[in-house]
Amino acid sequence: MQASQLQFEEERHIYTLSGAILPSVTTIMRFMSRELYDGIPFDTLQNAADRGTRVHSLTEDFDRFGFYEAAEDTAGYLVAYEKFISDYQPEWTGIEERSYHKNLMYAGTVDRIGYLTPKDDTCGIDVIDLKATRVFHPVMLQTQVSAYGEIYKSHGQVIRNIYGLQLKPDGTYFFQKLQYDFKPFLHCLAIHNLMAKEKKV
Repeated sequence: MQASQLQFEEERHIYTLSGAILPSVTTIMRFMSRELYDGIPFDTLQNAADRGTRVHSLTEDFDRFGFYEAAEDTAGYLVAYEKFISDYQPEWTGIEERSYHKNLMYAGTVDRIGYLTPKDDTCGIDVIDLKATRVFHPVMLQTQVSAYGEIYKSHGQVIRNIYGLQLKPDGTYFFQKLQYDFKPFLHCLAIHNLMAKEKKV
């Protein structure tokens, strides 16, 4: 699925559709993120975010071109990703794909979409989110990936399963099927919309 009208401004991390700014999945989920990450020094979070961005970019290089050039602090994560690819042999139909929900008007970049088990178009496709975090947070992940799944559903796509893939610096990975649950995200979206109205007053 391609959302060709959707634009993304990398520097400010802003999605726009026909000139209107759409909130991102991660922005809407900031209420949950703060519960997990409040109290962690800003520099620590920034370093982790930078490393995670580079890991995502390198895995994209690997999937698109078959090679990558990893720095010392990202090499282990890429070894882990290669192991995952070797173990599961996925068939990706989308890599770092940007799209938006046609009715709720939020946007996001989906790490991977495709088939992790034998391809079966009648059962739908799988949505996978990659993390390079120290801890695997299933509630956060299932909320985030369910929100991505709903984006695809709004465009008429059937979703089969959602997964979280945690890449680790020691070259190993943790992979888990997630419970599909859109309700927590809807709660976050309701709060986000209320606060957006509050700011306009």
